[in-house]
Amino acid sequence: MHRILARAVIGVSLLLLLGCTPPPSSQAVARLMSDEVHRLSAVEARLAAAAANEPRRATEPSAGAYFSAILPIAQEGWRLATQLQETSTEHSLATAPALDHLARAYASLEGAARAADLLDSRRARQEVASAMVAVQATTPRLSGA
Repeated sequence: MHRILARAVIGVSLLLLLGCTPPPSSQAVARLMSDEVHRLSAVEARLAAAAANEPRRATEPSAGAYFSAILPIAQEGWRLATQLQETSTEHSLATAPALDHLARAYASLEGAARAADLLDSRRARQEVASAMVAVQATTPRLSGA
Protein backbone atom coordinates (compact mmCIF):
# COMPACT_ATOMS: atom_id res chain seq x y z
CA MET A 1 0.00 0.00 0.00
CA HIS A 2 2.81 2.38 0.91
CA ARG A 3 4.59 1.61 -2.36
CA ILE A 4 1.49 2.44 -4.40
CA LEU A 5 1.01 5.69 -2.55
CA ALA A 6 4.70 6.57 -2.89
CA ARG A 7 4.58 5.88 -6.65
CA ALA A 8 1.51 8.06 -7.03
CA VAL A 9 3.16 10.93 -5.15
CA ILE A 10 6.33 10.58 -7.21
CA GLY A 11 4.31 10.44 -10.43
CA VAL A 12 2.38 13.60 -9.62
CA SER A 13 5.58 15.34 -8.50
CA LEU A 14 7.29 14.47 -11.79
CA LEU A 15 4.33 15.73 -13.77
CA LEU A 16 4.42 19.02 -11.91
CA LEU A 17 8.18 19.36 -12.34
CA LEU A 18 7.88 18.72 -16.07
CA GLY A 19 5.22 21.37 -16.40
CA CYS A 20 2.39 18.92 -16.86
CA THR A 21 -0.69 19.00 -14.75
CA PRO A 22 -3.04 16.14 -14.12
CA PRO A 23 -6.39 16.44 -15.88
CA PRO A 24 -8.94 18.48 -13.97
CA SER A 25 -11.61 16.65 -12.07
CA SER A 26 -15.15 16.60 -13.38
CA GLN A 27 -16.12 18.88 -10.48
CA ALA A 28 -13.45 21.41 -11.50
CA VAL A 29 -14.66 21.34 -15.11
CA ALA A 30 -18.25 21.77 -13.94
CA ARG A 31 -17.18 24.76 -11.82
CA LEU A 32 -15.33 26.32 -14.75
CA MET A 33 -18.30 25.79 -17.07
CA SER A 34 -20.72 27.20 -14.51
CA ASP A 35 -18.59 30.30 -13.94
CA GLU A 36 -18.11 30.94 -17.64
CA VAL A 37 -21.80 30.42 -18.46
CA HIS A 38 -22.52 32.94 -15.71
CA ARG A 39 -20.22 35.40 -17.52
CA LEU A 40 -22.04 34.68 -20.79
CA SER A 41 -25.35 35.37 -19.04
CA ALA A 42 -23.99 38.73 -17.92
CA VAL A 43 -23.06 39.55 -21.53
CA GLU A 44 -26.56 38.59 -22.64
CA ALA A 45 -28.02 40.85 -19.93
CA ARG A 46 -25.90 43.75 -21.19
CA LEU A 47 -27.14 43.03 -24.70
CA ALA A 48 -30.75 43.11 -23.49
CA ALA A 49 -30.12 46.42 -21.76
CA ALA A 50 -28.59 47.86 -24.93
CA ALA A 51 -31.54 46.56 -26.94
CA ALA A 52 -33.83 48.77 -24.88
CA ASN A 53 -32.34 51.69 -26.83
CA GLU A 54 -32.97 50.12 -30.22
CA PRO A 55 -34.19 52.71 -32.72
CA ARG A 56 -37.35 52.12 -34.74
CA ARG A 57 -35.51 52.76 -37.99
CA ALA A 58 -31.86 52.55 -38.98
CA THR A 59 -32.10 56.11 -40.29
CA GLU A 60 -32.81 57.62 -36.87
CA PRO A 61 -30.00 59.72 -35.36
CA SER A 62 -29.71 57.33 -32.38
CA ALA A 63 -29.05 54.32 -34.64
CA GLY A 64 -25.30 54.95 -34.81
CA ALA A 65 -25.02 55.01 -31.03
CA TYR A 66 -27.11 51.85 -30.77
CA PHE A 67 -24.93 49.88 -33.18
CA SER A 68 -21.78 51.25 -31.51
CA ALA A 69 -23.12 49.98 -28.18
CA ILE A 70 -23.97 46.45 -29.31
CA LEU A 71 -20.82 45.87 -31.37
CA PRO A 72 -18.41 45.37 -28.41
CA ILE A 73 -21.04 43.28 -26.61
CA ALA A 74 -21.33 41.01 -29.65
CA GLN A 75 -17.54 40.72 -29.87
CA GLU A 76 -17.22 39.81 -26.20
CA GLY A 77 -20.05 37.29 -26.45
CA TRP A 78 -18.42 35.65 -29.46
CA ARG A 79 -15.02 35.53 -27.73
CA LEU A 80 -16.40 33.97 -24.54
CA ALA A 81 -18.63 31.50 -26.36
CA THR A 82 -15.76 30.41 -28.62
CA GLN A 83 -13.36 29.90 -25.71
CA LEU A 84 -15.94 27.97 -23.72
CA GLN A 85 -16.87 25.90 -26.77
CA GLU A 86 -13.22 24.85 -27.12
CA THR A 87 -13.09 23.88 -23.45
CA SER A 88 -16.36 22.01 -23.77
CA THR A 89 -15.12 20.11 -26.82
CA GLU A 90 -11.83 19.30 -25.08
CA HIS A 91 -13.74 17.67 -22.21
CA SER A 92 -16.36 16.05 -24.49
CA LEU A 93 -19.26 17.89 -22.88
CA ALA A 94 -22.76 18.03 -24.34
CA THR A 95 -22.60 21.83 -24.19
CA ALA A 96 -20.23 22.13 -27.17
CA PRO A 97 -22.86 22.26 -29.98
CA ALA A 98 -24.97 24.80 -28.08
CA LEU A 99 -21.90 26.97 -27.49
CA ASP A 100 -20.98 26.75 -31.16
CA HIS A 101 -24.52 27.91 -32.02
CA LEU A 102 -24.17 30.78 -29.52
CA ALA A 103 -20.82 31.84 -30.98
CA ARG A 104 -22.32 31.87 -34.48
CA ALA A 105 -25.27 33.94 -33.23
CA TYR A 106 -22.92 36.50 -31.68
CA ALA A 107 -20.90 36.58 -34.93
CA SER A 108 -24.13 37.30 -36.83
CA LEU A 109 -24.94 40.07 -34.39
CA GLU A 110 -21.49 41.57 -34.89
CA GLY A 111 -21.97 41.49 -38.66
CA ALA A 112 -25.39 43.14 -38.36
CA ALA A 113 -23.98 45.84 -36.09
CA ARG A 114 -21.12 46.55 -38.49
CA ALA A 115 -23.59 46.77 -41.39
CA ALA A 116 -26.01 48.86 -39.29
CA ASP A 117 -28.77 46.42 -40.27
CA LEU A 118 -31.61 46.75 -37.79
CA LEU A 119 -33.62 43.73 -38.96
CA ASP A 120 -30.60 41.40 -38.94
CA SER A 121 -29.55 42.65 -35.51
CA ARG A 122 -33.02 41.83 -34.15
CA ARG A 123 -32.86 38.34 -35.64
CA ALA A 124 -29.36 37.80 -34.27
CA ARG A 125 -30.40 38.98 -30.79
CA GLN A 126 -33.28 36.49 -30.84
CA GLU A 127 -30.86 33.79 -31.94
CA VAL A 128 -28.50 34.70 -29.09
CA ALA A 129 -31.36 34.39 -26.60
CA SER A 130 -32.42 30.99 -28.00
CA ALA A 131 -28.86 29.69 -28.05
CA MET A 132 -28.28 30.89 -24.49
CA VAL A 133 -31.28 28.84 -23.31
CA ALA A 134 -29.73 25.76 -24.92
CA VAL A 135 -26.34 26.51 -23.35
CA GLN A 136 -27.85 26.84 -19.89
CA ALA A 137 -29.86 23.63 -20.35
CA THR A 138 -26.77 21.61 -21.28
CA THR A 139 -24.26 23.11 -18.83
CA PRO A 140 -23.02 20.60 -16.23
CA ARG A 141 -24.65 21.14 -12.87
CA LEU A 142 -22.67 21.47 -9.68
CA SER A 143 -23.48 19.06 -6.91
CA GLY A 144 -23.30 19.87 -3.24
CA ALA A 145 -23.59 23.17 -1.44
